[in-house]
Amino acid sequence: MKATICLVALAAPVAATIPPTNLLDTFNLSNYDTIGDAASSYIVHRKTRKPFRCSFISTARLYHFCQVKFSRACDQFVGPKGKYTKNIPRPLNSKVRYGDRLTQCHKPGMIALTFDDGPHHQTARLLDILKKYNVKATFFISGNNRRKGFIDDPETPWPEVLHRMHREGHQLASHGWTHRNIFALTWEWDYDRVHDGPGMRENQIVYNEMAFRNIFGWVPTYFRAPFNACHRPCQKFLASMGYHLIGRTNTLKDQNESVRKSLERIRLSFRSRWHSRHSIIIQSSDVQWKSVEHMTPKIIRRGRELGWYFVTIGECMNDPKENWYRQAAFLDDLNPWNATSASRSGVPLFYNSSMSWNATSASRSDVSLLANSP
Repeated sequence: MKATICLVALAAPVAATIPPTNLLDTFNLSNYDTIGDAASSYIVHRKTRKPFRCSFISTARLYHFCQVKFSRACDQFVGPKGKYTKNIPRPLNSKVRYGDRLTQCHKPGMIALTFDDGPHHQTARLLDILKKYNVKATFFISGNNRRKGFIDDPETPWPEVLHRMHREGHQLASHGWTHRNIFALTWEWDYDRVHDGPGMRENQIVYNEMAFRNIFGWVPTYFRAPFNACHRPCQKFLASMGYHLIGRTNTLKDQNESVRKSLERIRLSFRSRWHSRHSIIIQSSDVQWKSVEHMTPKIIRRGRELGWYFVTIGECMNDPKENWYRQAAFLDDLNPWNATSASRSGVPLFYNSSMSWNATSASRSDVSLLANSP
């Protein structure tokens, strides 16, 4: 199976052409700037201002020309530091089904409020709102999307944001490494790649696990597929990896609908799905300002007025908290960003003000590796 690889190619008026190999060999990215957002995939030469763009070809042997910084299609080849987590122990301790898409709570009257795609710049504000209303939610985390950097990078705000989520009693779950449509990718091993390794779908799952492992020492057991695209082959793989696949009953179409229209759909659902007989799993996003500032408070107030009560996905499924995460690290796995084990130095990944760490050995003195939810 050939992998889809992104190359920098000359932009033509009609169709881009792939530069010959000798041109790629001498292509110096330090001379170029990006323009637009991550979806544009264009770069411009600093002196000539000549535009180039990313093109897609099916030859993985040129993997080393993949320009991760300039394309949304190539970021999936680069993951966090540390050991690959696929072969960690994955005991199936929960009574909740593995792999099957779950869209209902175990009893009526429950609303599971879920947020996809973060953490992002709106997430801290959302946590403030949830704290104000004393609501616990579930966050389906993407590890390296929207040009935010790796969530386990100590030079970003994301490790502390994720620690805050956990401290305040919210559930953390996985949403894939770079928010790719995993149903459209391949599970197979690609021997055409320069570095033989697992297929892109597996990377989407495991790379996100590695980032969680680097921050907490554990990985989630709950997963929502980007775009909700996960059919039987995908579901079987998730089951083999010990994941519960979460769907939805309602979604806030953050980018495509007005606030009024989205809220009206939710209100109709509140009325049509009487809390004495039904439950609701609402899919929202913590990267959209209007869903954070406008929709979330109104949904909470209206839901409570009508007698609904808010739960995490784990509570929705009647799954004990100890089953929401599984241990994925031992002491020799910790702190992959330190100066002795990597090319970077600085604050250990796991550091926050409430923890005591030995930066040399990355040993933790005051909490267990498998942290319990508050």
